[in-house]
Amino acid sequence: MSIRSFWKTDNLLNSLVIASYILFVLFSIFDGAIRYFFNEFGLASAIYIPKMLFIALIFFCLFLGKELEKILPIIIVFSIAFIVGILNGQKHGEILLSISIFLPAIFGFVFMRVLKSYWDRLYIFHALCLFFALTGVYVNYYYSFPWYGYRYNIGGIEVSAATAWQAGAFNRLSGFSRASYDVAIQMVALSAIVIAGNVNIFLRGAVILLAFVAIVLTTSKGVLISLFVITLLSLMLSLKLIKSLAFRSISFSFLSVLSIIVVFLPLFSIGLSNRVLDLKSTKTDNIFVSAFTSYSSLGDRMANMWPATVNRIEESNAYIAGLGLGSVGTPRGVYRGDQLSAVDNAPLYLLSIFGGLGLIIFATIPFVSLVMNTSMFFDRSMLFIAAISITYGMFSNIFEVSILPMLLSLSISYVSEKISHRRVS
Repeated sequence: MSIRSFWKTDNLLNSLVIASYILFVLFSIFDGAIRYFFNEFGLASAIYIPKMLFIALIFFCLFLGKELEKILPIIIVFSIAFIVGILNGQKHGEILLSISIFLPAIFGFVFMRVLKSYWDRLYIFHALCLFFALTGVYVNYYYSFPWYGYRYNIGGIEVSAATAWQAGAFNRLSGFSRASYDVAIQMVALSAIVIAGNVNIFLRGAVILLAFVAIVLTTSKGVLISLFVITLLSLMLSLKLIKSLAFRSISFSFLSVLSIIVVFLPLFSIGLSNRVLDLKSTKTDNIFVSAFTSYSSLGDRMANMWPATVNRIEESNAYIAGLGLGSVGTPRGVYRGDQLSAVDNAPLYLLSIFGGLGLIIFATIPFVSLVMNTSMFFDRSMLFIAAISITYGMFSNIFEVSILPMLLSLSISYVSEKISHRRVS
């Protein structure tokens, strides 16, 4: 039997895809702890195993001629973004790091069908991961983990196992993960999947309550907006008075309005870059109050970060082609120390890298509500993930945050496939 005929069964490929997904999610949940222990045992580079598996599986698919309708457009888009990045003076390290950041999203987009077919069987896994994430934060409230603030060198670059920082008078807890916002988005995304697959309203309420308290402990305020939105959508799905068609229309309108706000929000920051907003937090002995009174990061986005990014785009006339890979976000921060390039707005981040195509990609997110089947667990999960991505994308680079990019790419891939099938039919 030839290699090609063996792989036609799809069993091995599917198993490797699911194993890679599980490994990546686990590495994300325990990112801080894994980085700490791996470095202590001289295995720091092993943290990249999941992403190396992603690359290997994509190349396997190319060899077998599978998922070409997903892979080839990605190759074209990233090739253009690569060339544009080179022309705009991005360093090779910046470009490679940018590609590495997008790997989870690429993997999710390409292998959506496989993950969708196993989604019901992954429910227990997602529930366990939520338990681990919650447990890490609650334990971290009473006990400081050794990886919190731990720094080490890899490839000549100093990185942190888990970021140590504060909001007011309190540490921003990261649990087993690498940063407070990482574990916060993990908890809300995994909570979304758990409540999407459970009809028991009391269990859903308990999950939301536990997630709410844990997210407050991380002081990640933007994630609380996402938790509120998925709670609202979950309640709407529970109301039998709202029929499936009506729910799809309502949710689409709601997410579309939110998307428009997210897209245009950075434009309101124009003109604020020449003055510093005095929105620093007031220190308090109450962590719950501190979580809602720290607005210095919002002031920094409005006064500095967003205007700086918009100015770079305007100076390069990059609204159509973008600035290319490596132009914003972590790559530029690592190689140039440019903290203003973090962007912290999803559509602006995509616009900076991919130009107008980036905005089109972001605009597809709300359409999951139109193509979904409200009775399907996977569809409900994708709706909640879309809602989280839009709301959290208002103040964050969602493509650089833990497991969310992969889950969002599943939603985008699902939408594109549904739309293409409708056109064919």
